[in-house]
Amino acid sequence: MGDKRTRTTLRIRLSGERALSNSEELILASKIFSSDDSVALVVFKNKEEILRKQGKGVRPLFEAVDSSLDDLLNSTVGDRMVGRASALLCLYAHVTCVYAYRATQEAIQLLQNHDVEVLVGETIERISGRDGTGCIFEKMLADINDPEIAFQRIRRFFIGKQG
Repeated sequence: MGDKRTRTTLRIRLSGERALSNSEELILASKIFSSDDSVALVVFKNKEEILRKQGKGVRPLFEAVDSSLDDLLNSTVGDRMVGRASALLCLYAHVTCVYAYRATQEAIQLLQNHDVEVLVGETIERISGRDGTGCIFEKMLADINDPEIAFQRIRRFFIGKQG
């Protein structure tokens, strides 16, 4: 069965100065993803872009969280594809807002349940893995709700690949 895709724009709460900044950062992230297919991840903090990465899958976000956790605190993250794994990584890093070029409804709900503001270009039913059977990280974290446990599982996966 193919991916069911719909266009979705989710609410952005505006309350105070930081919320206005978040709104601007979400819009900047959406413009970057709309104009540059090579960008996988972008991070804004205090209206400044602090990180931009290329790559595939959850790896660019994982690497950012693993190497720059303190920088991600209260930031806005823009990611090309947000599923459960990316949502849990964003929760682990305590980001404030997420722009997703594409996101699963499950990821959107997970973020919103933790008061993360979300702006989505396109909602998809599920993330297909490179082999077409489904994303390995979505399967790996299907029963995980704790962001720290999710981070550790993803970390073990990538560290195992290096060795």
